[in-house]
Amino acid sequence: MTDGTWPAQEPRRSPHGMIASVNPLASAAGLRILRKGGNAVDAAIAAGAVLTVVEPLSGQLGGDAFMLIAGSRQNTVTAINGSGAAPMASRLEQFVGGIPESGWLAATVPGMVDAWRVALDRHGTLPPATLFEEAIGYAEQGFPVTARLARNLREFMPKAKAHPATLAVFAPDGQPPDEGSVFRQPDLDRTLRSLAQGLDGFYRGPIAAAIVEASTRGGGLFSARDLAEHRTDVLQPISTTYRGWTVLEQPPVSQGVILLVALNILETSPIPDDPASRVHQQVEAHKLALDERLRRVGDPRVSQQDLHEIVSKARAHALAARIDVRRAAPLPLQAAGHPDTTYLCVVDADRTVVSYIHSLYASGGNGIVADGTGILLNNRVGGTPGSFWQVQTNLQLISNLVDHGMPLQAAVDAPRWTMGEPTSWADAALCLEGRFGEETAARLKARGHTVRLMGNWQAGGAAQLIQLDGSMLIGAGDPRPGTSSVIGY
Repeated sequence: MTDGTWPAQEPRRSPHGMIASVNPLASAAGLRILRKGGNAVDAAIAAGAVLTVVEPLSGQLGGDAFMLIAGSRQNTVTAINGSGAAPMASRLEQFVGGIPESGWLAATVPGMVDAWRVALDRHGTLPPATLFEEAIGYAEQGFPVTARLARNLREFMPKAKAHPATLAVFAPDGQPPDEGSVFRQPDLDRTLRSLAQGLDGFYRGPIAAAIVEASTRGGGLFSARDLAEHRTDVLQPISTTYRGWTVLEQPPVSQGVILLVALNILETSPIPDDPASRVHQQVEAHKLALDERLRRVGDPRVSQQDLHEIVSKARAHALAARIDVRRAAPLPLQAAGHPDTTYLCVVDADRTVVSYIHSLYASGGNGIVADGTGILLNNRVGGTPGSFWQVQTNLQLISNLVDHGMPLQAAVDAPRWTMGEPTSWADAALCLEGRFGEETAARLKARGHTVRLMGNWQAGGAAQLIQLDGSMLIGAGDPRPGTSSVIGY
């Protein structure tokens, strides 16, 4: 998968509804809901529920979820922020030595399930019992383990081995399941069946009590009040224009502001003709936008920030003036960790659009399953929703589509760069997919970039795109993760 030429990908076309996700089982669940008369929100949550079962290390019930929902009839876009806060008992002195990447002190209150509840209350048409049918079936009866999941589970074992409840779920026979074996999760099955009767049950009652009990036993800080008082934020998206196109993003605490600032910076100058100069321009714009976020944007509940000025065109011109077209600037941050998320998008027959992402932050979250629930907890305390890699991928996709007029699938397939190695941000290397070639790498090195060539299809990011083209929907999926499923009717 990482070398050689990838077979040409064909976009999918459907007139009525479409879903694009990283997993065919999730896409099939979403399509089934669309065919039953459910809308895009119903389908997104049905697919998201399946992903918690079949892609558990990327996003699970103990994580967060974010949605942008564009309603065709009201011509409005809503941002749903399903991220949780640190436990109320958290104190700064508990983290003097740094924020841990695993264990109970790394976890925030899970926001995913309440985000589902809010989205369904505002926009849904079908009950959770209907939407969870496929997810419950895969948890109870099992599903075939993919090569990617088998590999990820093996890599997860060092984090999981300190937690017997986690090993009981993900290595029930002492070893993680192999590729092709059937993986069942009976505890998660029971939890999903309970939530199908009412999503509030995650934050009150036996499920919440089990999370608090496991936290207390493990030295964590969660209380019943932390869960009971969790609230999902319903917000207005933030936006900018890029060469005539409107780009919408989640407001803080999401990292979406980085993308908007980077696009504004790119817009201040023409797109260079040669690949090395284009990559340099994008990378330097991303660095400046990242620095702007780190210096000026925080949690709006505890910090003041002028987002209007930060994403303004005037600010972009001031930042763009700092770019040296001949020399790379230093990366403004060195951070550890490999954020892992799962994304999907849905369009229904009424042309309601849902852009959905959920995450545990790092792969496997904090490594802990709350005993008896099958719920894997996040390690969001030290992280931010919307990792830097997502911003890099989106920046390149939008440039491919707008600046180069690429068709949808070509924009997804085009060679990609990432900052840092695929599994670490500890160094500031600029990693290029091999298809960029040695000449492009050499020209970037001459500008001062530390360059590494990866495999031809090895860059991070799993892009899923749907385009509204008149009466037709066109979908494109990313081949890089190993599976991609874009289907419609």
